[in-house]
Amino acid sequence: MPLSELIKSEHSFLNTQHTCRDAITLMEDEMLQQMPLLDESTQHYIALIQYKDVLDWQDEQQLLVHTSLLNYKPAILANAHPFDALKVMRNNELAILPVLDKQQAYIGYLTQEDLINYLGQQTAIQQEGAIIVVEVAQKDLSFAEIARICESEQVPIWSMHSYIIPETGRVEITIKTNSVHVSGLVQSIERHNFQVTAVFGDQSRDTDIEDRYDLLMTYLNM
Repeated sequence: MPLSELIKSEHSFLNTQHTCRDAITLMEDEMLQQMPLLDESTQHYIALIQYKDVLDWQDEQQLLVHTSLLNYKPAILANAHPFDALKVMRNNELAILPVLDKQQAYIGYLTQEDLINYLGQQTAIQQEGAIIVVEVAQKDLSFAEIARICESEQVPIWSMHSYIIPETGRVEITIKTNSVHVSGLVQSIERHNFQVTAVFGDQSRDTDIEDRYDLLMTYLNM
């Protein structure tokens, strides 16, 4: 799914004629913590105004463009991948993310909910199948080898994603399979010197509900 299919435009936006009081009123009316500020003539994106900042501003009647609130400009281009958009949103703790064209004109915005729903579709999180979490040194990382092992055990893969652990520099690989019986695959992976750190959804093993919930939350927040 291209990013363009996730872009919304129904919320209002701020322009250079708006004061801090206007911004507070609009954000309260639309229940938003952030709202883009645009040049009304060109629709170019100027900054992302945050409710907490304008609420603390000493002069509510001052025009937004005459404040020092214009340095915060998180945004993403419309041709970017949704994964990149989710990363920007998480790094900046955003409720909405402005989307721009190549000329920096405002197109609309993205929401975390839509991006997470997209991530769930792309990672096949709703499909039946166990999840195996593997840890490996970066120098030993081989997606092809892992795929070959899964194929040899006749366990097809729905999706496979990696994450570099900041504390160790090792790579954590999350494998979503299409089988709920993966004990044999786990043993095969371990025989090939990959460290299996967790297995979820394997009906041939005892896995409690709390562990499954914790994995789902971790998986959606990758």
